[in-house]
Amino acid sequence: MLIKKSGSVISALLLGAIIVLQFGCKKNYNLTTTTPTLEPPVNANDAIKVAATISGSVIDENSKPVAGAAVTSDTYSAVTDTMGNFVFKNINISAANGHVSINKAGYYKATRSFVTDAGKNNYVKIQLIKKVSTGTVTAAGGIVNTLTGASITFPANAFVTANGTAYTGTVIVYATWIDPTAPNLPLVVPGDLRGINSSNGEYLLKSYGMVGAEFEDNSGNALKMAPGKTAAVVFPIPASLQATAPATIPLWHFNDTIARWKEEGTATKNGNTYIAQVNKFSFWNVDVPANFIKLDVTLINSANNLPLANTLVKITSLATNTSAYDFTNDSGFVSGYVPKNENLKLEVIAGTACANNTVVYTQNIGPYTSNTSLGSISVTLPANQVINFTGTVRDCNNQPVTNGYISLSLASGASTIAYANATGAVNFSVIHCGGTQTYTYNAVDLATGAYSTTATGTATTATINLGTVSACGNIINTSGVYIAGGIDNNAVLWKDGVPTFLTNYPSSSTTKYSWAVKTLVYNNNVYVLGNDQDSTINGNVSTIKLWKDGVAANITSGTTQAEAFGFDVYNNDVYICGEESNSTTSASDFKVWKNGIPSILTKDTFSYLEVNAIKVINGDVYVTGMGSKQVAGTINFLSKAIYWKNGVINVLTGAGNIEGSTNNITAFNGDVYIVGSEGIPNQVNQTIYWKNGVKTTLPLTGIYTSSQGSAVFVDNNDVYVAGEMGYSNSPTFYKNAAFWKNGAANLVTNYTINSNEAYLYDIFVKNNIVYTVGEHYQSNGTGWNMSPLYFQNGIPVPLSGVSSTQWAGASSIFVK
Repeated sequence: MLIKKSGSVISALLLGAIIVLQFGCKKNYNLTTTTPTLEPPVNANDAIKVAATISGSVIDENSKPVAGAAVTSDTYSAVTDTMGNFVFKNINISAANGHVSINKAGYYKATRSFVTDAGKNNYVKIQLIKKVSTGTVTAAGGIVNTLTGASITFPANAFVTANGTAYTGTVIVYATWIDPTAPNLPLVVPGDLRGINSSNGEYLLKSYGMVGAEFEDNSGNALKMAPGKTAAVVFPIPASLQATAPATIPLWHFNDTIARWKEEGTATKNGNTYIAQVNKFSFWNVDVPANFIKLDVTLINSANNLPLANTLVKITSLATNTSAYDFTNDSGFVSGYVPKNENLKLEVIAGTACANNTVVYTQNIGPYTSNTSLGSISVTLPANQVINFTGTVRDCNNQPVTNGYISLSLASGASTIAYANATGAVNFSVIHCGGTQTYTYNAVDLATGAYSTTATGTATTATINLGTVSACGNIINTSGVYIAGGIDNNAVLWKDGVPTFLTNYPSSSTTKYSWAVKTLVYNNNVYVLGNDQDSTINGNVSTIKLWKDGVAANITSGTTQAEAFGFDVYNNDVYICGEESNSTTSASDFKVWKNGIPSILTKDTFSYLEVNAIKVINGDVYVTGMGSKQVAGTINFLSKAIYWKNGVINVLTGAGNIEGSTNNITAFNGDVYIVGSEGIPNQVNQTIYWKNGVKTTLPLTGIYTSSQGSAVFVDNNDVYVAGEMGYSNSPTFYKNAAFWKNGAANLVTNYTINSNEAYLYDIFVKNNIVYTVGEHYQSNGTGWNMSPLYFQNGIPVPLSGVSSTQWAGASSIFVK
């Protein structure tokens, strides 16, 4: 029922509570339990965007920080740090329905929605729900019960695979019930407690319970409900809500695409449960809708006037005994919705980790008939349940950090992100459960991506000075990083950010040009593959070159047009793939050179080929590429994703009007991973990777309409793919650099105009750092400038030796 307004993330409910706190009112409220008559709703409009900061904390089922979780908000992406925190600084986000989504293997996808406060920090705290198998069913159907009394009954032949094929094997069911009266409801509820009906009318929702489910086969592949099939879902009604539970109740489904609950049918009361028929899953919710008004307030600790950061507030409707929650932001501010024309109870909570959510303040408030601003409210708190923190954040040069924050967590579960002011200072109060509190914290410099080592302490007094915290020492690794690319007309190898020019052509030259396409280190020898072009020789000559520890060797004769795309070193043998012109056929041959000796790759039935990467795996030589042939009876050509294994072509793309290509290959624990793309001509092209020939399609995020994968890397069974995602809606076209980790998309640039494009061409992962490189193109009005992109864990890292007026880019990365 309470809708959090992103900025503060304290429920609107919280706002009411604050009012009472400020004035200590003893107003006589009419505590009627009659539900007000439902008025026509206000139509939802999510299209209007504002600039705001979104920060948050992610915890697991044991209230411990979750590091390395993928976080997305529309087209923006991030990864939680070691403290489980994330920040999107000054992004454009829906004013009415800002939201973030969290993906972590072994957990249900979590989404939190809110009303965004423009120009403010909007804080969210999310507890992931662990996916635990609750039972299995077969093609004959069956029932699965949760330990909490919810159940799902499936009919026969109820499942299909992700691509719609009928599935008849064993189905593993992961089902969970969310108790609307549970202390951790504000942390686990999908979205927020707002919903829209079929006419886009928006309501607050008073929940009587939620059930979610996911399905897999024995191999872990996702399954879904078959078209035309429905399952019976039983929702237990908590004892405290049974007296107000209506005989029939609206049914709401959480729509991941729009991050909202949508009304889809009704549920019927049967004893102390609700029963509903549903035709799909993720989460379903049984709720009574309510009209709403908006409240805002700032919560201040009366003892020292410090903001009460990330403080949990609970608002309960006295008409239905249903509740909703939210958190203040680092400034103690919250804004959101509360039920209209209803008597409410506001409670300030010490923290979700406390026994029974210890209440430190309570007051009856309302009813409210129109939007209300409460201003700043001073709250008196028990002295033994609040800690006041101060400190100063400085960067690696001992200068104040003005674009950064301190992330702090108490052992009892409370946590906050406190932003530094113009002098680098932070000051905030955190409510806790009482007793001696240990805490952990670190400092982050958003300008550089550097952060401090996590420190710990014990609060023996109510005021703690963290002192000067240096946001320095982590994130950016400058040791053993090799990047191949070019500056102006020259092939370049950067080592730890410092360039070495492999060629020496004038930047003004119009006839000579060289570029490094790939680098790797083998037995402490540094190899770089490149192409060297000279249009003054025989009209136009391009030579494939290989540098070993800076010494160049020509792979081709220097009398042909040749181009290399990839190489590998195996048992001290060097394998290169590329193409070279053939004067006899007036065409190009696609080749593999082993230690400079070429062999021609077969075309099989294809009329045209491309090659782009090579990998030697246990002595077998794999080459990835694309094959194209003419469609019978037409003038059109259709391309297929292919690879050669020891010279024999294998086709990856499916039959029919599907096009595909491959761009890169790697191996891990004997498994072969190939990345590329597939799509229908003139429609969506989407990134694909194949593991031992089995296809996985990587998702688009936000408004993006296409993607292309350029490189693949596997580390500790985590699959990383680098590339780009594009948006096309005439007259607007743009592309942004992106990478995927285990299917979760991460945008590392966010250009939204035609004059900018960004691509990632390579990816490397080591010691939990994701290294990516690529190029950024920007229109200068008469042409395009190109500059290199280099990121560590999504944080941009500058490469030296490049000025804004030079044409430069990065093609490959290797970390020793």
